Amino acid sequence: MLLLFIALLAGFALGTIKWISPNITNLRGVFINGGILLLVFGMGLRIGANPQITENLRTVGLRALFLAVLSALGGVLGAFFVEKLLRKSMKGGNGK
Repeated sequence: MLLLFIALLAGFALGTIKWISPNITNLRGVFINGGILLLVFGMGLRIGANPQITENLRTVGLRALFLAVLSALGGVLGAFFVEKLLRKSMKGGNGK
C-alpha cells in the first residue's frame, strides 16, 4: 500500500512540474491503459490459478456473466442519463 501511495505522489509531483516536455505528459494515456491491462492480466492469472474457481466455473459462469452484463449496462445507462441531466441544467441553468 505504501508503494502505491509513493507512486501516486511521484506521479503527481512529475505532473505538476512545468518544465517536463508535453510529449512526456501526453503519454499518460499509454501508461494508464498499460496499467489497466496489467491489472486485468494479473486478475486473470489469479482467477485461473485458483482451482476452486475453475472447478465451479460452469456452475457460476452464466450467472456471473449475466450480472456483469447487467452491471455494465446499468453503468452505461446511468452515465447517459446523468449526462443528459447535466447538459440540460447547463443550458437552462445560467440564469439561476
